[in-house]
Amino acid sequence: MVDSVNAGEISIPKDRFLKEVVYDADTTSLVFTFVAEDGDSVVRVNIGDLVDVYTAGDGLQLAASNKFNVVIDSTSDSYLTVGPNGVKLIGVAAAINSVRSEFEESN
Repeated sequence: MVDSVNAGEISIPKDRFLKEVVYDADTTSLVFTFVAEDGDSVVRVNIGDLVDVYTAGDGLQLAASNKFNVVIDSTSDSYLTVGPNGVKLIGVAAAINSVRSEFEESN
């Protein structure tokens, strides 16, 4: 209606209206269900290639939060640490210098 006058009718056919979208984990597909005049119509879209699956390699751990962590062997010397800024060697230079000084003093 425009200014209380019927200006015409709009006819929207009941064809291909989206009814539902679900994810099918078995087929890694999105399943679109459309309502059509002749009944529901289903369209499947495989999105399996869009999902990357990761596995942790040697020295890495994949947490449930999908974050990788660096694993330090429990038998490792204490010189190696892992923190928010990365992998770090601590005290190696000091240990080498100490051994070097002891060697030089003994000679």
